[in-house]
Amino acid sequence: MSGPYRVEFYRDERGQSLIEEWLWRLERDDARLWAQVMWLLKLLEQQGEDLRAPYVKWNFHGPISELRKRYRHHYIRIYFWRKGEAIFVAAAGELKKSKESDDALLSYALGAYRKEAEE
Repeated sequence: MSGPYRVEFYRDERGQSLIEEWLWRLERDDARLWAQVMWLLKLLEQQGEDLRAPYVKWNFHGPISELRKRYRHHYIRIYFWRKGEAIFVAAAGELKKSKESDDALLSYALGAYRKEAEE
């Protein structure tokens, strides 16, 4: 991916990345859906803070923003935050059959943001 902005994947203190694991499973199980997710991440890298609805909901949950797209019968959601001027950190992603966000993933992303802010 390339653009004036950069998307990084959050890693916890053990070096594990929930979003990388999710992307790996998507690529293995549904390459077309994975391609849609990668397109969405690339769009964020290209447009950054200029990206608007329907693809992003800025500060959706405090500092956590939400990349979003409907594809087939799924709602793609990626939870991320801004770090500095040109970096976005993606912490978690999900596929939903409904428009509702997963509270557990939002809490995870918020906790990850807070941990990184402490460093």
